[in-house]
Amino acid sequence: MMNNFILTEDGYETFFDYSENSEIERYFNESFPIEEKHLQKVNIYSNDDFPELKYNKSFLGISMDSTKYDYENAVKLFEFLKINCVQASDPRIWAYLTHGPFYQYVKNRYVPNKDKKTFQIASFYTYDKETQKTIRNYIKGRFFTTDDNRSFMRNAIASLWWITYLTYAPWKRENQIPEKDDPYYYTRLILQSGYRDLSSSLFERTLAKEPKILFTLIDVIIKHELNRKKYRELIIKVNSELAFRNLSFLNINDLRSEIDKIHSEIYHL
Repeated sequence: MMNNFILTEDGYETFFDYSENSEIERYFNESFPIEEKHLQKVNIYSNDDFPELKYNKSFLGISMDSTKYDYENAVKLFEFLKINCVQASDPRIWAYLTHGPFYQYVKNRYVPNKDKKTFQIASFYTYDKETQKTIRNYIKGRFFTTDDNRSFMRNAIASLWWITYLTYAPWKRENQIPEKDDPYYYTRLILQSGYRDLSSSLFERTLAKEPKILFTLIDVIIKHELNRKKYRELIIKVNSELAFRNLSFLNINDLRSEIDKIHSEIYHL
């Protein structure tokens, strides 16, 4: 297979260093050529035809329209990339995909931004040092992952696969979670219904390791139609409860009641 590659370890380290030196100029271009010496052959992709990931061409960096195709893209990628969670923890896979077949997608779906201002990578040398730092961090976050789980939720491609992996038919992993008709029910909920921020709020915390708690919490958030501020407060409170209470021993109905109780206590309902 022509495109069955990941980056070598040396290739990964070399690319990662580009954002800190003059080689950052490689990211100014419309394509990112990868030398053969930086490629390692693997057998993890189903074929040579990588799926086309869509992006909103009118996206200005912070518009909500940027999420328009996230769900569609996530399902395409998940069904194409037949890997397990151990393989998906290898940063070299994602660095190859972001610099290779999905380079255009990454640059168009995400742009450097801070304080509601967007910046152009190609104008790097015209900006002050603080803005240049923002652009460097953008490259590290969107094009690379590390051994920090939070980085997988920031990477432009890894986040699509991991969110789908973690939300696809969770009742198959935890039989107390009520089954839905659509195996992508929770994937669609997070990526297509305005709850995009839920992915970082949930999956970067301890409770992500407890599927029964995680998806019961999502159900409570939806039931009460909590806005971003309120569901983040609830997530933080439930996550802190896990530091001294083992909620996983509760059955699903008692767990739902307990999370409802926590929600009521926060807002004095």
